[in-house]
Amino acid sequence: MKDYINMNTVLNNIEVIAYNSLVDKLEPFIKVTDWLFSEAPKIVEVTVEKNVTTLKNVQHMFLKQSLNSLRAIVILVLRGYTSQAATIASSLYEIRLYSNYILDHQDRAEYFMKHSNSQDFVWRPKKMIRSEAQFNVNQMANKATLNVDDEIKSINSTYMFLCSLKHNNPIPLRHTVGAKDDFIGASITDGFPVMALPDTRDSDLPTKATVLIAAINSTFYVLRNVSLTVINDSGEFNEWIQKLFKEWNNAVDVTKENLPKYGPMPFPTIPK
Repeated sequence: MKDYINMNTVLNNIEVIAYNSLVDKLEPFIKVTDWLFSEAPKIVEVTVEKNVTTLKNVQHMFLKQSLNSLRAIVILVLRGYTSQAATIASSLYEIRLYSNYILDHQDRAEYFMKHSNSQDFVWRPKKMIRSEAQFNVNQMANKATLNVDDEIKSINSTYMFLCSLKHNNPIPLRHTVGAKDDFIGASITDGFPVMALPDTRDSDLPTKATVLIAAINSTFYVLRNVSLTVINDSGEFNEWIQKLFKEWNNAVDVTKENLPKYGPMPFPTIPK
């Protein structure tokens, strides 16, 4: 007969409480993920053109992986495991970098598929970030409003934020391990419970929201890039594309409207 508490059951119950609290507070962002889970797969249904290319296969692989990653991030965020969600979000961000670098280039897709080192990037993030920044600047009607160096800093700052949580940088780590629930008894070291425990603190809401925003934006990028592999398609496809960009713009508005409501980030995020 076991002489210890079934903590998986205990934690499941605590996570239900965490979910019920967090799902309402983060509802605007969760609604956007609902749209992505529901509508993103429809790009295959509305595409009449069915010819198979390496480019299309690669971008579809990225989309599948993005949606699975986004779902895992939502599950973890709503159960109070913020830094663990950020770890997956950093991986999703790298999918976005790959997808944006390959874009509609068949030769890059083929190079990607021929990569033979399972322990290394196909292209370094720095190279892909610069390429994405240059593409964004080139797309601007008024290029005077945006320069490559500033765009690189913007793209890189989100990636570094996610990686700081993933790699357990001591600055965000001090915040992360401070999660407490008064009704749970645990060994205490420096004021925090040394046990698995969801973080439902309001002070962590800016971190959770930022992780969700990064994951949502990455998924939208990949979805856009899948659409670029389709040429001369049907009216139904064109209508779907209009919905995609409408919802992406809505996600931007949701971020602008709701992120400031959560207050300041609980730890410094700008390099000295």
